[in-house]
Amino acid sequence: MKKIVAVYSPVLLKQGFSYEKELLSREPDTQITLLPHKTVTREELYEALRDADALLTDYQRVDADLLAHAPRLRCVSLLSTGYNVVDIPAAQKAGVSICHVREYCTDVVADHTMALLLALERNLRPYISQIEQGVWEFDRVARAPRLGGQTLCLFGLGKISRAVIQRASAFGFHIQVVSHHATPEEAAALGARLVTPEEAQETADVISNHMALSPETYHYFNREFFQKLRRSPIFLNWAGAAAWTKLPWPKPWIRAGFGPPAWICCGRKTPSWKATPSWAGKTSLSPPTPGSIPKNPSGT
Repeated sequence: MKKIVAVYSPVLLKQGFSYEKELLSREPDTQITLLPHKTVTREELYEALRDADALLTDYQRVDADLLAHAPRLRCVSLLSTGYNVVDIPAAQKAGVSICHVREYCTDVVADHTMALLLALERNLRPYISQIEQGVWEFDRVARAPRLGGQTLCLFGLGKISRAVIQRASAFGFHIQVVSHHATPEEAAALGARLVTPEEAQETADVISNHMALSPETYHYFNREFFQKLRRSPIFLNWAGAAAWTKLPWPKPWIRAGFGPPAWICCGRKTPSWKATPSWAGKTSLSPPTPGSIPKNPSGT
């Protein structure tokens, strides 16, 4: 008998598990146990994992303590492209294989990156607010700069960044890339230029972070990083709130404004929307998963 434990967020569990159940039911002698992430107690989780062969999860932290309570575990399958919830050295020591989704929403995230970038650049939110108030005056909103000739700097050069490069090139952006893994030739072949973080801080009009979360990128964007920005760039963060250091004022889960000053930040929770100051520049964005921004958020 093979035992599979699935620890999913309540949102995913509400969507149903019928496909997975049907797929896994094809395997003979397979038992599936469903547990809700965060609401399941540690004791309940460890009891379920005691004789489990595999773990399916989205956000469950897989550390040395969990692995010690799962002696039969041989595989952890993640519903994500990243694997920052897993203690990789501990998994290697325990002989547990880690699988992640190698292709997930690449085009969707790239499209959404451009959608939010354009909304910010063209000051759409202030215009929309005026129209809703019955005001039709173009000079009541700050003028939007032309896109052509601006410098877009992408942090990370994975699949999503490559898809963004294709889209942004059509608008005439000069594209830079900060990556510890890419070569100048690789970036050039994509129509971008490999630069240092310091050059990006000096020249970027827009920064979009697509680096995978890891110990090296945790709190990468801290106060010191933002203080060295010279051109008050738009900042979009797609790596979650852990990519930047907590700020001295309330955590920026923000106001639903697409114009400066705005923070649009989302982690694993549904964002709460409220006004908050921005010291990082004219606008900062850390967007929710594509399609999850409320249509009529409060506080607007």
